[in-house]
Amino acid sequence: MDLHISRLEIENFRNFVALEVDPFPSNAVIVGENGIGKSNLLSAIRLVLDPALPDAARQLRPEDFCEHSDSGIAEGAIVRVVVELRGFDDDSGAKGVLDGCIVATDPYVARLTYEFRPREPIDTDEPSVPLTVDDYDWVVFGGDRSGYDVHHVRRSVVFSVLPALRDAVSDLAVARRSPLTELLDHAGPDIGVLEAALEAVGDAMDELANDATLAALADEITGRVVRMVGPQLDLSTTLGFAAGRPDQLMRSIRLYVDTSRSRTVADTSTGNANVVYLALLLERLERRRTRETVVATMLGVEEPEAHLHPGLQRHLFGYLLRNTDGLMLTTHSPHVAAVAPLRSLVRLEVGADGGTIGHGTLNADLNTTEQRDLERYLDATRAEILFARFVIFVEGVAELYLLPALAEAADFDLDAYGVVVAPVAGTDFNPYRQLCSQEGLAIPHIIITDGDQWTGNGYLGLSRAARLISDGSQDVINEGVEALRQDAETSGAPTVNVNDLTDLAAHGGIFVGVDTLEIDVARLLDTEMGAVHADLRATPSRRWNQSLGRLAAGNPDDGDSRVFLAGIDRDGKGRFGQRLASYIIDWPANELQTRVLTLAGEDTDDDTLEVDSEVLTVAGDFGYLLRALDHVSRETRGSPLFGSATRDHD
Repeated sequence: MDLHISRLEIENFRNFVALEVDPFPSNAVIVGENGIGKSNLLSAIRLVLDPALPDAARQLRPEDFCEHSDSGIAEGAIVRVVVELRGFDDDSGAKGVLDGCIVATDPYVARLTYEFRPREPIDTDEPSVPLTVDDYDWVVFGGDRSGYDVHHVRRSVVFSVLPALRDAVSDLAVARRSPLTELLDHAGPDIGVLEAALEAVGDAMDELANDATLAALADEITGRVVRMVGPQLDLSTTLGFAAGRPDQLMRSIRLYVDTSRSRTVADTSTGNANVVYLALLLERLERRRTRETVVATMLGVEEPEAHLHPGLQRHLFGYLLRNTDGLMLTTHSPHVAAVAPLRSLVRLEVGADGGTIGHGTLNADLNTTEQRDLERYLDATRAEILFARFVIFVEGVAELYLLPALAEAADFDLDAYGVVVAPVAGTDFNPYRQLCSQEGLAIPHIIITDGDQWTGNGYLGLSRAARLISDGSQDVINEGVEALRQDAETSGAPTVNVNDLTDLAAHGGIFVGVDTLEIDVARLLDTEMGAVHADLRATPSRRWNQSLGRLAAGNPDDGDSRVFLAGIDRDGKGRFGQRLASYIIDWPANELQTRVLTLAGEDTDDDTLEVDSEVLTVAGDFGYLLRALDHVSRETRGSPLFGSATRDHD
């Protein structure tokens, strides 16, 4: 691995009170909601490493201090950015450049620090006049020595940023701003070829000068100038090519986007122009490395998805992230995030103190197989979880349709609060749990899983939950499940309350059903399920409807579950769930609350009643779904899923 940023620390700068990302990925894809500080993170790195950043820009302004810090400019707060570099153990050139910055040798680690601090030490024991930015200076130093200047390092370890809002066409048209200029300067034509081209240009200019029309136009322009200002200006205008010298000829070279050289970059789309610009920039960085004028180059690209269709985003940045070293992308695009190597992800969020904090995946407890599985999982749809404020992991597509519909029936718009329902196509939730853990990306989440109480040895859902919980309740749940199994074998009275175990699991963020989703909701949605069955079948099954009726009434016969689930499988769980959700969405206001209270045996005319955990437990096996949504509502909205069961009595 080449030299790269391995640790980043930012204090008191813009969004950041105290951000630390350790380890920092060699290639990074930085995600987070708007205003969280993705661009500011790149700006902080520029303060340390960007040779193109003017020194005046390193002299910060009052608004660059984090407003969430305990102290500010007046109290002598210090803005600090620490960048640590690794990956140069076998690079003698890098070791030479970074000599004086190295703080460890096994492996080699170099540290560079930017500080914006008071010019004079602050006496904390004596009151003083509040400071202003005029009392501050900046310094960038290496290692642990605040006096060791590292100006030379910025010429050899180069960090550049490509901003999101740029005019690639204009930049390419201006020689001093175009990456093409440097490429031509170091890879221009042979001098003999250049001189021959200049001679040909001169001949062409002479031929044009002899054209009567052009000559007359030049004379008219000269005459107008003379009439305007008199003979004071020594001007005699002529027309010709602006390339009379070698440097002029080189600067007149333009990049075309077709083989006939008829269309310049200005004639293509904005997205294509941005791709060309990025290619030139990467080529320039690569040639700098090849010429050994620098020991490392790093590139930050802000929101690279701009003006690119999803397929191109996935292909382009999937290639770059796997074939380019030192690349940092900030993005809002799930298509870019979907193709990012899992180890490259960095997620920013608001911390408890109001400042932005960061989380990476390098510390998540994931083995190689789990990493690869997650990378396949994070396609453009599943990658939404990286941008979510809260994630509900579920087993399959039926829950994907049903949960948002039930939430909407309770007047809870999941999209409005950044809640994503993510099916994992099975029951192996552990990799997703690890990805979203505090050691990973720290994405708030819960898991909803089938109970499968009557499958095989029974209570598989609770056993599954125990494996996903790391606190002391894990052992309690396992012991309870074993006791339930023994009770079943001996046909004795239950010694453990299943509801107590599911409550423990829910406290750990795992909401466990009774049987399977479709069976659990039959009591709540029997009318709608019957209607869906009739919609999807030319000839509805009488036996299936009878099984549904007995399941909804809570007195199923042997085989009813099998017949019921087989019928849904025949129609397709996803198709069935989607149609079922459409019926729920059409419910009138408070229909869900009314049904829950009715099934719990409560008086629905009592306006003081609330749909709480106890009511949901009594109401039926579907209660775990609404308890899960209630948990998410409290976490995201700060209020329960249901308030009082108030309803109109017109």
